[in-house]
Amino acid sequence: MAWILALGVPAATSVALAAGGIVAAIPAYHAACLVALAVDRRRVGARLTRPATRWTLVSIALLLGGLALALQLPRPGDIGTILRDRLFGGSESRFWFFAVYSMAVHCWAEELFWRGVVDSRSATANGIGFYLQHAIPIAIFLGSPLQGAVLSIPAGAAGLYWSWVSRRSRSLWPALASHAAADLAILGIVWMLAF
Repeated sequence: MAWILALGVPAATSVALAAGGIVAAIPAYHAACLVALAVDRRRVGARLTRPATRWTLVSIALLLGGLALALQLPRPGDIGTILRDRLFGGSESRFWFFAVYSMAVHCWAEELFWRGVVDSRSATANGIGFYLQHAIPIAIFLGSPLQGAVLSIPAGAAGLYWSWVSRRSRSLWPALASHAAADLAILGIVWMLAF
């Protein structure tokens, strides 16, 4: 079941991206995550009752340090234009809608699905599926399988860490908190690049 979820959700998201674009793919992905969560809510609920404060703080610090290092890496020269025009249609208001949506829905849906449902069944399926969930849509969006594969390595590494810390702490809170911190930092970077 874990492998079906871990490979099926990225495949469905990619089909939605190819058919309807990014605007259709993102909500479709989150809907699939939440449907899977509804099926397995008892197992996930047990992992939300433990706060794991120490692991949460360590996770946020590690992730923010990693993002600071990532800012030092070279970026393709046209990435700001691609983000602004293709993702947000050149509109700052669309960026802000996306930012609010991301913080309210994205990290919650992803963590509850990947670390709550899939990882509770198979850590390997979680790692491979989470990487593919980022690599395939990025490759389609940028039109380059190589860029999708390379640009998704940090997401894959973060997914492996979130899997490890969720298992170690027996709680989803460290992954949820550091994922939210990562998304906030990424949104800041996207804003700096695109606008």
